[in-house]
Formats: sequence, C-alpha cells, structure tokens
Amino acid sequence: MVVDEAQLLGLPEGRRVWHDDGQGTQMVDAGAAVQARLADWRARLRVRPLQVTMRHDGPSLVLRWDMQAPGDAGGGRFTLVAPGERLAVPMPAGALRIEQPLPHCFRIRHDAADGSVAYSAWLRLQMARDRSSALQWAGPSEDLQALSAQPRC
Repeated sequence: MVVDEAQLLGLPEGRRVWHDDGQGTQMVDAGAAVQARLADWRARLRVRPLQVTMRHDGPSLVLRWDMQAPGDAGGGRFTLVAPGERLAVPMPAGALRIEQPLPHCFRIRHDAADGSVAYSAWLRLQMARDRSSALQWAGPSEDLQALSAQPRC
C-alpha cells in the first residue's frame, strides 16, 4: 500500500498502479494520475533545515515531540511517514499518551505553507514500557536521491 509520494520513487518504470474507483466496485489503473502526482511532488520537493526531537517515557507511555522547520514562517504541518503508514502530527510540539509503539522506521515529512515539501532522514525511536528513550535529529532534509533509497534503520 502506498501512502506517500516518496514511496512511488522505487517503482520500476512501466509498473502499473491500481486504486479503488471511489465507489468500491472495481480497481482502476491509476498510472497516468500517479505520474502526474509524482511530477508535481518532485517540483515541490525542497532541501531545507529540519529539526526533530522525540522523547518517550516508557512507564507513563507519554511521547513528547518538538518538530521545527527553521525559516518557515507559516509553520506548515508535520506528518510521520512509514512504509504503509501515514500519521498526522497534531501540532509541531506536544505530548500524548500512546499505547502502541511508533513504526520501526519512519521519516518526518514537512509540508510548508508555500506548498513545498521536505523529509527527514530515516528515524527510529525504540519504545519500551520499562525504560525511556529519545531521538534528536537536525540537518538538511533528504534530496531526491536519498528519498529513493531503502530504509536505513
């Protein structure tokens, strides 16, 4: 299942992509629409600074995060993207009690107010009930070549 444009980069040339027709009655070939969507996404992809900090307190199951895109005055929105999963981050900084661990390997996607998009490197936060864990990542977002690579977690 594809949930983000970056996951389309690994498809071999000429590979057919199917999707539901919207009425749940049949699957239709989405090849042309996928190519148009991918071209639009490539045009919006930017390399820019991103910062991600996450802390998980195992005993209380509280996950705290702080995500920033320095220079983006509009704030934009953040999304956690993993193979087959896409989870909206409700706000750039906050805390939630979560019972389920995060995906094994994920990226943070930032959609800026100007329509551009950027991704962190592959990240991993090992979560366990008996201990706390943290991750801190800062750097330039991934370029098209890095986004095409397999997860490195």
